[in-house]
Amino acid sequence: MKPATPRSPLLVLMSLLALVWYGALALDYLAARLDGLDALPLPAGIGGTPETMPLWAAVATGVAIWLGLFAAFLLLLRDSMAVLCFAFTLIAAALQGIWLVQFSMAGPQSFLGIPSEQMLGAQLLVPLVLWVYARSLKQRGALA
Repeated sequence: MKPATPRSPLLVLMSLLALVWYGALALDYLAARLDGLDALPLPAGIGGTPETMPLWAAVATGVAIWLGLFAAFLLLLRDSMAVLCFAFTLIAAALQGIWLVQFSMAGPQSFLGIPSEQMLGAQLLVPLVLWVYARSLKQRGALA
């Protein structure tokens, strides 16, 4: 089904910004989880030694990053499934934030010089804004 409205420049901009955001988080996730990425020329602050996480926190972290990246691609393709994916990304980011604040020994970590409190807030605010934006596009018929 073809969307009723033409593709807006704001949709493209929001999709590309979301891809950059979740792409950076995916690089950080890979750098923290996989061996052998120490040789890559990654900026300071990416990666590090992963803590031992409980399964629910590890799943929430993975879902928050990879589903967010997938949802950004869906938004760029103007697929209405992006709304549901951003909703689950927001829930997973909230679970990840709960673990970081309440149960993690190290607490939230800084990322590329961004203070930990701001980074945690951004990890919750970005999927919320993207979910609201995608939902409004779906209601207007701009997503297929």
